[in-house]
Amino acid sequence: MYMFLALCMMMKHSEKAVVQDYWNKDSLVPSPMFNRYMSRDRFLLILRFLHFENNANEDKHDRLWKVRKVFSDLRGKFRDYFVSGQNVVIDESLVLFKGRLVFKLYILQSGTVLD
Repeated sequence: MYMFLALCMMMKHSEKAVVQDYWNKDSLVPSPMFNRYMSRDRFLLILRFLHFENNANEDKHDRLWKVRKVFSDLRGKFRDYFVSGQNVVIDESLVLFKGRLVFKLYILQSGTVLD
């Protein structure tokens, strides 16, 4: 699972059109490290069957209901283990995005505390 999650995070560093392209052996679009750590079929199988919530427990008012428990657990662990020091830097960057989001995004001003 660690390798699966690591590969998911690495996909953001070299974005391809479809997931299968990360395992493409064509020399024009090389991504040799994906083949080195996991086969394409194994990755797609995990991606297909990875679920965090039973679909029968759908919550129509919560858009994140499928990952809410995992999200809450991770958020709690990050709070427990993150110790802020005197020198904390938060770097923001704006990236052109042409897709649609149903969530609101906020740009925080310096000195704002995240909850």
